[in-house]
Amino acid sequence: MPPLLYAVIPISGLKRSERRAIAFLVCEGDPEVDAKAVFDELSDKRKQELMTRFDYWIDGKTQDDYFHGFPNEPDNKEVFTFKWKEKRVRQRFYGFLFRPKQKTNPGFQVCVLVSHTPKSQAETDPAHKKLANIMRLKQQVINAIKAIFPDVKAGDKSWQN
Repeated sequence: MPPLLYAVIPISGLKRSERRAIAFLVCEGDPEVDAKAVFDELSDKRKQELMTRFDYWIDGKTQDDYFHGFPNEPDNKEVFTFKWKEKRVRQRFYGFLFRPKQKTNPGFQVCVLVSHTPKSQAETDPAHKKLANIMRLKQQVINAIKAIFPDVKAGDKSWQN
């Protein structure tokens, strides 16, 4: 079986910011990495609702009803989730936070959305947190993030060689 190939796709139509961005992780052949596929199948109304929540996070605002991290869980400090309801069922996108520009903009953060799950119980599904943590540590995923969000100064094209 050939190795899985990961890519990171920024979400078009979101606000641009020097502080934050949101992207989907995609991987053909890995059914657990499904956030983008689920997003693509949502109704236009639901997509717009989520885009508004994404922009709200990009603006640096907090709203636990829309999104949150897990800062009090040492093993999941970088895990992040966006929330919504669909026909009274709680829905979640799980992902992770990553700082790809340590040299040029160390405060810049990207939220990479990995997986989707309906949430039927009060507690978060630990499998989705674990998957987000596994993905954030994979070198191939890190390379895919850095390819989209390079750590270079404006006008420097040396990274493209």
